[in-house]
Amino acid sequence: MLVADGTGIIVVVVLCKHIPQRTIKWFSAGIFVIFGLAGVYEVLSVKIALVYTGLILLLLIASSVSAMIILARKQRQNEKFNQDAVCKSKPA
Repeated sequence: MLVADGTGIIVVVVLCKHIPQRTIKWFSAGIFVIFGLAGVYEVLSVKIALVYTGLILLLLIASSVSAMIILARKQRQNEKFNQDAVCKSKPA
């Protein structure tokens, strides 16, 4: 396990030099959502009808996408606010 973790850390450090941090965050968030949806499907498909499982998955997908969009907008606004604050604090 130590070798796998160490390899993962080294790969991430190397990738961070070539790929923007925002891209890495979105990619990891997407993978997290996909695995979560797969787990929900696995459990619900056994417990309830496939139609209801599909409807629940569609609702979860819609809410996940909505949350990602809202968070991205807030992050852009915060970045813009922080950038404006830095620009205003500099002496002319």
